[in-house]
Amino acid sequence: NNPALVEMLFLAAMLLKGDVVAQLMHWIYLPLTLGSVMIFARRYFASQVGWLAMALLLAVPSFLLVSTWAYNDLALAFYGCAALDLVLIARANADRRAFVLAGAFAGMAMGGKYTAAFIVLALAVLIARPSRRALGQAVIFLVSAGIVAAPWYVRNWIFMGNPVYPFVWGGPYWDAFRAAWYSRFGTGLSDPLRLLSVPWEATIIGREEGVAYQATIGALLLMLIPLWLATARVVPRTPATRALWWFAGMLYVVWLAGVAQSKLLSQTRLLFPAFPAFAILAAEAFDRLAHLTLPQFSIQRFTALVIGVVLTLNVISYGLALAADNPLAYLTGAETRAAYLARHLGAYDAVARFVNTRLPPDAKLLFLWETRAYYFSRTVQPDALLDTLAHQRFLCRDADSLAAMWRQMGYTHILLNRQGLELMLATQYDPIGADDLRVLQDVTTRHLKLVYGAMPFQIVTRDGAFSLVGAADEPYAVYEIVGRFK
Repeated sequence: NNPALVEMLFLAAMLLKGDVVAQLMHWIYLPLTLGSVMIFARRYFASQVGWLAMALLLAVPSFLLVSTWAYNDLALAFYGCAALDLVLIARANADRRAFVLAGAFAGMAMGGKYTAAFIVLALAVLIARPSRRALGQAVIFLVSAGIVAAPWYVRNWIFMGNPVYPFVWGGPYWDAFRAAWYSRFGTGLSDPLRLLSVPWEATIIGREEGVAYQATIGALLLMLIPLWLATARVVPRTPATRALWWFAGMLYVVWLAGVAQSKLLSQTRLLFPAFPAFAILAAEAFDRLAHLTLPQFSIQRFTALVIGVVLTLNVISYGLALAADNPLAYLTGAETRAAYLARHLGAYDAVARFVNTRLPPDAKLLFLWETRAYYFSRTVQPDALLDTLAHQRFLCRDADSLAAMWRQMGYTHILLNRQGLELMLATQYDPIGADDLRVLQDVTTRHLKLVYGAMPFQIVTRDGAFSLVGAADEPYAVYEIVGRFK
């Protein structure tokens, strides 16, 4: 029930051709974002600032990687950057049509993700001034944004009784346990010194599919943004730089507040809408370094050398990754779609093929620690919040009542992502207690029959932490729900 503008674009693409087009649809937002960055930089700075800003964005590994996935983060980056540019144009020319268009782009961002509300708020504050005219312009902007974003929020209001379901007012399938699990308030970074070092940590240890930050900011942005601040007294700020700092700074402060509150909000992807603004500021920082040149040492030339080295290493890294992935085999027809998926998805593809070919057509599966459901042709319920077992344990305390609940809900099989459970146990990212594991052990022993995989469910303690035996060797297991199986 999240806003689904980009998801509906994916659906249209899939109806037009297939699932590959959905990924292409998201990738298209990358050149759109780069183009909006160039237009902004040329309008307020210079072409060389735009070229460098585009290169800096492409040098952010996660930014480029996510663009190839059917996500919505690049869409938000584009809509936010375009809306900011239009707001500045509208302010300079007092153009109502530009305010309407800026609001439309901001509304499309809100149609992609709830957190885009902060994009709208940042731009509205940028427009508003203590004058009747400016307040009227802010109202035009907000009304335009609200109209464009409305379909997704009205949909939620009609079907779930809450326009921002499941937040604030809750709704069906949402209780106090799930609200606490999803928000995880109190698990963030409470140490002020750690908060100051968040950009450094996100750059050094952040990576996709990791548990910390799940993306990386990139070394060049981390280096150049402080250099802009070093030139603040030498080169005066312009209205464009003030707007960029306000927009990017507000989004960063909001994201940092989330990092301080909950570890689930530390995902760097949530900051992607600010990356175009940061890239422009970083590129302009390099341009401003010419004012700090010393007779015996050129800071700008030295920085150019560092940038050149990093960009070269990035190109080499991307090239090696492309060669290792070898998409040309599939594109040229030398590799079938099935072989390509098996090569990339590994154990996930294998278990999906088993479910689709070996289980009866009316099978209904409950997933544990598996968030994905694509490629399964049976009725499945993925573990979207990774809370299925914990939530059901909250509702029923023992193995017998848990199995009875599964039968009552019509489930015939359980798919256990053993590797996913092991990751949660090893990192202690989710609170999985001894009682949860005891009940899971009990229910697999007495109510489930192993039909995929050969390794029994066995929990041991290693270095003071729980561990699932053989998770790396057998990442998945499928069980049939039976009577008291012995």
